[in-house]
Amino acid sequence: MIRLCQNVEEQRNYDTEIKAVLFDMDGLMFDTERIGRECLLKAGHLLSMKCLAPEKGSLSQEREAEADAKEEIEDELAACYEELCGLHAKDTLEYMGSRWGYAWAQECLALTDALMEDYLKLKGIPAKKGLRRLLAALQKRGISAAIGSASSMDQIRENLEKNEI
Repeated sequence: MIRLCQNVEEQRNYDTEIKAVLFDMDGLMFDTERIGRECLLKAGHLLSMKCLAPEKGSLSQEREAEADAKEEIEDELAACYEELCGLHAKDTLEYMGSRWGYAWAQECLALTDALMEDYLKLKGIPAKKGLRRLLAALQKRGISAAIGSASSMDQIRENLEKNEI
């Protein structure tokens, strides 16, 4: 049960004990959303550039129209990122596929995953500021903590291990 208190005095009068805290991993514990967004936008851009690679005999008007379409996809991808946050992979594919075609969406998501994996290997996913202090305070008070996430268990474990949590 969640109780909202309007002031500190009301909070003091509310007699309850917190027994557990549930964390959402991506974006709350670790800075995965910012990095995921960067990788997705980079993948969209790289695929747009790939589609615009010079071809023999292509007409300049066709190339201009294609460039405009690809730039529009990149802009839409950036604009709809908030809607994609937290979705499972199949839902993300469905969303993107219905907007830009399933083949393009599959290729974009595969490239995003590869870019994210490269980033993780190189730099890891940083823990959010204050996370360790909060977890230590919860542990000190005997309050259980759990993680809820759309990410795989392997990804959750990897983020925790790399951040020594």
